[in-house]
Amino acid sequence: MVVFEEDNFLLLQPVQDHEIKAMIFQIDKFKMPGPDGFGAAFFQDHWYLIATDVCQAIKSFFHDGILLKQINYTLIALIPKVENPSSTAQFRPISLCNSFWNRPLCE
Repeated sequence: MVVFEEDNFLLLQPVQDHEIKAMIFQIDKFKMPGPDGFGAAFFQDHWYLIATDVCQAIKSFFHDGILLKQINYTLIALIPKVENPSSTAQFRPISLCNSFWNRPLCE
């Protein structure tokens, strides 16, 4: 695949607040609550309060290339393969990937 010079120029532009907001508002409110129960609904419903902090955190990642360890982790869940599992072999592990709004920015 070839990346044309014009496309490359656009890809290298700093991310804008309106792009971050558009991404957050495209996510179904109730599809993926985090470990603390907060999902996209919290961010969408309270955007007027948290927009500055969320945008700053996302822009910081794009500028510095540093992702907080609290954001970059995965939970493992075991899904039973049979009705009454009695051994670990009867479970299927799945990885529940985290997202930005599922973790606090500071700990």
